Amino acid sequence: MSKSKVQENSIDDQVYEIPTLYKTKYVILVLVMGVLGFVFNFPVKKIILTQVENALAQNRSCPIEYSKIDISLLMPKVVFKNPKINGICFQKPGQTLSLDKLDVKATIPVLFPPGMKFHAQIKKGKTDINIYPRVSFGRTDLNISSTNITGDFISQIIGRPNILGGDLSVKGVINLENHQLSKGALRIRSKNFAVNSVNINNFQIPSLNLATLDFSGDLNKKKLDIKLRAGNESTPIFAELKGPIMLNMRAPANSGLNLTGEFSISDQFMKDFSILGLVLQSKKKVDGKYILKVTGTLQRPLPNVL
Repeated sequence: MSKSKVQENSIDDQVYEIPTLYKTKYVILVLVMGVLGFVFNFPVKKIILTQVENALAQNRSCPIEYSKIDISLLMPKVVFKNPKINGICFQKPGQTLSLDKLDVKATIPVLFPPGMKFHAQIKKGKTDINIYPRVSFGRTDLNISSTNITGDFISQIIGRPNILGGDLSVKGVINLENHQLSKGALRIRSKNFAVNSVNINNFQIPSLNLATLDFSGDLNKKKLDIKLRAGNESTPIFAELKGPIMLNMRAPANSGLNLTGEFSISDQFMKDFSILGLVLQSKKKVDGKYILKVTGTLQRPLPNVL
C-alpha cells in the first residue's frame, strides 16, 4: 500500500485557516469597534445640544433658563443645570422660578404608531412632576402620572407667595396634533388643601382649611369642561362648580370662564369674615346653599351670587 508523503519544509494549508467561530467573533469585534469609533468621533452630543437649544428658543411663550446642559449617550438623557422657569410663563415678566431638577430622558421606542417615548421630571422641594411624552409623526401624547404638586409651588407660579397650602395629586393625558391641543383629561385631588389668609383689595380674607379638593377636566381643543368640588359639610366653605373654560393658549391667564355652581358657608366663617355676611344678606338660599356664577378670566374672575 502506498502512503502519501508530506514533503519536508512544507505546512498543510489548514494551519492557516481561521475556525468559523473565531471569524464570527472577529467580525463582530470589528463592527463594535467601528460603531464606538463613530460615536466617539462623530459630534453626536453637539448635534443633540443644538437641537435642544433650538427647540427651547422656539418656546417663546414659556422660556426655560439654565446655566448649562449635560448630555449622556449611554443612557440617553438631557440634564439642565440650575434650571429656571421664566416669569413670562405665569404672567410675571422679569421674575424667575428656580427648580431643583429638570431632566429629560429617552425610554423605549414606540412601534404603533412609530415614535419615541420620553420621561421629563421637574422637582422643586416636595413638588415632583413626571410627564411621559410620546412623540410620533405630527402627534404628541403627554401622560402625567406619579405627580405631586404643593400649594406653595402653585403660589409661586401665580405670584402670590404662601397663598395656598397642601399637596395636590395630579394625573392626566393630553394629546397634541401638529403642536396644537387636541383633547385630553386631567384629574387633581387633595386631602389637605388650604387657602391661607390673604389680603385682596384691602379685604383680609381669613384662612380656609378646605381639606378635600376634587377637580376633573375634559379638554376638547380650546374648550376645557371642568367639575370642581372643594371642602365638605364640616369645612368653613363647601363649593361645587362646573362649566367650560375657553382656553387662551397665548395668554392662559386670560382664558374665559363661564362656570355655575353652589356653595355654603359655616356660621363661624361668616362671623370671622363679617363683610361676607353683608354681601350675602340679600341673597336667597336654595336647599341651604347659595347659587353662584363665575365669569371673567382666570386672572380676573367675576363671581356673582344669584
